[in-house]
Amino acid sequence: MRKVLAVAVKEMRQIRRDRRSLLILLFVPAFFLLVYGYALNFDIRNIRLAVQDDDRSSASREVISAFVNSGYFDLVADVRSQEQITDLMNHGSARAIVVIPSGLQRDLLGGQTVPVQVLLDGDNANTATTVMGTH
Repeated sequence: MRKVLAVAVKEMRQIRRDRRSLLILLFVPAFFLLVYGYALNFDIRNIRLAVQDDDRSSASREVISAFVNSGYFDLVADVRSQEQITDLMNHGSARAIVVIPSGLQRDLLGGQTVPVQVLLDGDNANTATTVMGTH
């Protein structure tokens, strides 16, 4: 314990002699705190979203609006067939595709839960995992 105390006393004397050392000791950590706290942002935004809406009802439009209005997704395509889904995924035109089944509004009004399928482009596992947790 005496050795640690001796080193601490020596360092305090050095800081008193050289004021620039004190500025460096205070400025560098504060600078990195600001950089890592504000400049680095790992949120994924503007995720290209395509939608296959087989119901075409007000309920399905609300589901689509919830995705688009979240601020994370940009609607890029309205899909009509499975071939379009494959093409969008293969060409990287969409990172996520929402498939809304027909009868969504009818089933919701009947008190049933309705599964909505979300297809993710998994070429980048980290991005896909983040997108999966987004909504």
